[in-house]
Amino acid sequence: MIRNRKTKDLVITALFTALTCVATMVIQIPTLNGYIHLGDSLVILSGVLLGPLSGAFAGGIGSMFADLLTGYFIPYGPATLLIKALAALLAGLIFHKVKMLSAFNAYIRLILAGTAAAFVVVIGYGIFGILLYGFAAGIATVLPNLFQVLMGIAGAMIFFPFLTKIPDISQLVKKGSSKQ
Repeated sequence: MIRNRKTKDLVITALFTALTCVATMVIQIPTLNGYIHLGDSLVILSGVLLGPLSGAFAGGIGSMFADLLTGYFIPYGPATLLIKALAALLAGLIFHKVKMLSAFNAYIRLILAGTAAAFVVVIGYGIFGILLYGFAAGIATVLPNLFQVLMGIAGAMIFFPFLTKIPDISQLVKKGSSKQ
């Protein structure tokens, strides 16, 4: 049993990093410039459950490792790291800041956080696609990425109640990762 809170937080962050990678790799539906996957559920949940900074680490690194292990690292790895880290960071900030400002329940805050993360992913990959392939091809990534992030929000909504029943994760959510 791990007694040190910092060690527990580090282990949980490492676990979410690995889960993000695996969720991204397990089911892949090919698209024009990538694939649709369930990893965005874990990117959103990383920010929400771990807090903005640890969530950004887990979401960004886990997603980037999935690109590395599935042959998409060049050219997507660095962009994935940045985009998914920003998505998890924003999801975590919104989830925890809205909690402080209002009486919204956790599911509404999760939808708001997921929507913000979705915006970052769709816009981020759209801009990256424009820079890499030109305007038309970059714009063509918007619809598949929108579908992907909507699946991510739905997945986050499904997994959230189960994950928050785990005492150590529940503690992270309740404290709001105030050190971040």
